[in-house]
Amino acid sequence: MMNVRARDDDGITLIEVIVYLVISGMFLALLAGLFVAGLRAQTTATDLDSATGASGVVSSSLQSGIRNAAAFALSDDNQTVVATVIADDGPSCRGWRVTADGDLLYQRSSSAIPLTGGSGWTAIAHGVVGSLSRVDGTDADGAPKIVPIDADGDGRTDAFARTGTLLQVGMDIKVGDGTVAWTTGITARAVGEGVTTTCW
Repeated sequence: MMNVRARDDDGITLIEVIVYLVISGMFLALLAGLFVAGLRAQTTATDLDSATGASGVVSSSLQSGIRNAAAFALSDDNQTVVATVIADDGPSCRGWRVTADGDLLYQRSSSAIPLTGGSGWTAIAHGVVGSLSRVDGTDADGAPKIVPIDADGDGRTDAFARTGTLLQVGMDIKVGDGTVAWTTGITARAVGEGVTTTCW
């Protein structure tokens, strides 16, 4: 009779080890991809939240100031607005300026604020650019053709425009990967209040 020895199956072969490593590597790569995608989504959401917060500050400041304005004026480049604002403590001069560096500056003073240059400005938002635009006909597919407004031809899209007592505002506020577009019209409601303070 032949003596047949049982095969030893207690261990794993080299091929099995390689297969396990390949499968484990694919699984880890998938987990790493999900982790990186989650971090990017979190960063984008945080940036968008910060941009939204900055737009809230800008909106509140401009709306309360211009709505209570007896008069306002724009700079020639449509990047600065200065207003004579009526408040409980009397009239004051307030100004907002979008700089070429992307800062929105604010100033409150009891005396005139120059429409160009000057000092005493405080940054209330960063990453701000003018974004006023208008419809200029239609594209080849029939969609409205949107064109940026650059009234003075300086190459910067205007942040402010005026029609009577209406201030039109258009700004893009960018923080990291998050951008909030803010466009509105604000009517000066204290016009004709008999204020003689000249703020510009």
